[in-house]
Amino acid sequence: MMNFEKIIADIDRWIANEQEKNSYSDVCKRCGGTGWYLVKNTNPPYPTVDKEKCSCYDIIANGQALSGSGINESYTFDNFNTHKPFQKNLVTIAKRFVSSPTHWFFVGGQIGSGKTRICKTIVRELINKGMSVVTMNWQDDSTDLKTLSMTSEYRHELDRFKTAKVLYIDDFLKSGNVDQISKADKELAYKIIDYRYNRPELITIFSSEHYFDELLGIDESLSRIEERCTKEFIVNIKKGGENNFRLQ
Repeated sequence: MMNFEKIIADIDRWIANEQEKNSYSDVCKRCGGTGWYLVKNTNPPYPTVDKEKCSCYDIIANGQALSGSGINESYTFDNFNTHKPFQKNLVTIAKRFVSSPTHWFFVGGQIGSGKTRICKTIVRELINKGMSVVTMNWQDDSTDLKTLSMTSEYRHELDRFKTAKVLYIDDFLKSGNVDQISKADKELAYKIIDYRYNRPELITIFSSEHYFDELLGIDESLSRIEERCTKEFIVNIKKGGENNFRLQ
């Protein structure tokens, strides 16, 4: 028979220890800078420890999004190179998106043309507006998720990307050729996009080495991106060495 009194005593001791440890934090005395704190739940059928989001969660998450993405003060629209017409057009569209961030944003095409930089500039602007952002590097994070797919951690990690107020996916479905995109990558993309598509309050930003029409050729379910971006916020940068500024 379960000894509820002992369980409650253990829970109280655990929470007290956490509170003591957090009290030394320079970030937050309540959560210790993690964004979460422990609470006791005595509802039936038995006592448990739950986590609740701290009031400083969004501040911490935004700081992590900036530092984890290498986004610093240089990521501004004024610092974006606009020597070519496509660059000026990209900045104009990005500024319009930031002014009223209610849609999705997609930029695809030439490698080295500034796609990641403009997206990171958008992310920095949204964070400065107080919005919580999660960044996903498709190559690294999709690999990690697929590795975790048979573990208990998988749902937690996947939910981090599915439920973020703003999600930026860098190098979406990256591959040398669209024909090389795996079934597992397509299924993962669908899970994230479909969840977010059905929740209008969630904003998604994509950069990709593929044109948007190429992605539609991979899987028509990706038309959800077009619907949420509308034509206004889909930008394709012509592929060609003249637009690869890493070579210039």
